[in-house]
Amino acid sequence: MSATVPTRQPAPVPEPLPPAPATVQASTSSTAVVVMSVSLALVVVMVVPLACGGVAYLTYRHPALEAPLTIALTALTALAAVVAAAAAVVALLRRR
Repeated sequence: MSATVPTRQPAPVPEPLPPAPATVQASTSSTAVVVMSVSLALVVVMVVPLACGGVAYLTYRHPALEAPLTIALTALTALAAVVAAAAAVVALLRRR
């Protein structure tokens, strides 16, 4: 009885995938979103301390304005919380 050595078949070479233009455009779109988000974050980081400093200076120079400014800032904070919650809900619904 003679032993035969099995020959190996070469592995098939997969065909290259065609380029997907939608992927390239989505990448460009997401880059623009990232740039806009970073720009907005920088503006917020610059404007919020300036506004807080202005309110602090105003209440320091005019102590009678302390109560109305406190009420106004509380309402503004509540409004910002509602807007943030609404934005979070919209983002969750769009993801699905």
